Amino acid sequence: MHVPTNFILSSITVRLFKYVRPERTDILENLCIRFTQASELNDPFEQLLNVSTLMTESQYRNVLHPLLTHPQLQGIFNDFPSYVMEENFPILTKAERQRIQKFVTSPDLKILLNALADPDALPKLITKQPDLSSNLKNNLNTRFGILSLTTRNDNLTMWSHYTLDHKGFVIELSPESQIFQNTKAKIKLLRTVQKVSYKRHRPNATLLDALDSNNGDGFTNLLKKTFLTKSLDWKYEQEMRMMSALTDEDVREIYPGIFIRDLRPSSILNIFFGVNSDSVLKSRVMSIIAHPNLSHVGVFQSLLHEEEYKVIFERI
Repeated sequence: MHVPTNFILSSITVRLFKYVRPERTDILENLCIRFTQASELNDPFEQLLNVSTLMTESQYRNVLHPLLTHPQLQGIFNDFPSYVMEENFPILTKAERQRIQKFVTSPDLKILLNALADPDALPKLITKQPDLSSNLKNNLNTRFGILSLTTRNDNLTMWSHYTLDHKGFVIELSPESQIFQNTKAKIKLLRTVQKVSYKRHRPNATLLDALDSNNGDGFTNLLKKTFLTKSLDWKYEQEMRMMSALTDEDVREIYPGIFIRDLRPSSILNIFFGVNSDSVLKSRVMSIIAHPNLSHVGVFQSLLHEEEYKVIFERI
């Protein structure tokens, strides 16, 4: 059962699958699913951009310096309303926004702006700093969670890696699920599921990239580089991602560092057992979906194809 990849992303016409280990029947039982921080994923390059400097010389001269020397800049900050922080910095916590709000209305801001506007500051701003990439990753790790999905349910490598050697199962989630329709998210990239791109080289970036844009999409482009770019070695996964800010009102922290979002029963479409799934797992799943709110869920057993290296599915 191969799913075509020539889908239209905006309308989410693609099928979405989640490979899980045998013990993850809690997803079905509790109707919730984890949004995992990058540090907990299996790729050490997650969210690890090639960030070596705060900015380039071009960015300083064409973006930052004109901004810092704008005659009305100080007045803008003096009248800086709190809603501007909420709209433009949605990933910050309330406490962080309050600290920034306090700073931008203090005399310390003028001192900082004058120091940055001094051309003598340029060498320090464009000097390579080896810890920028890891510091950015660590910061983002506390702010975003990722739900990793795929467009295929017949990938033998993924069955082996993510279902404990074909002992687990695959959940097919509805593209119409509310977790993929997050219209309240202020960051557009977080409103629906996104396709991962695969590259040979890590994306280059500076911390000023978020502001360096003529059409206001600099921050979105930076997030795309950060969350939606992986090595070519992972291309076989054909990954789709739903991302969520951990401060989102629909996100719950059930244990320290464990963040989830609830699933409606209609979010679960089908279950596919691995070729090595045992009777204990099957009995457990069947008892869960026997509940009236999950009676619509289809159940399939995967079987080894008699001639080819692939699995096929038979309805139970």
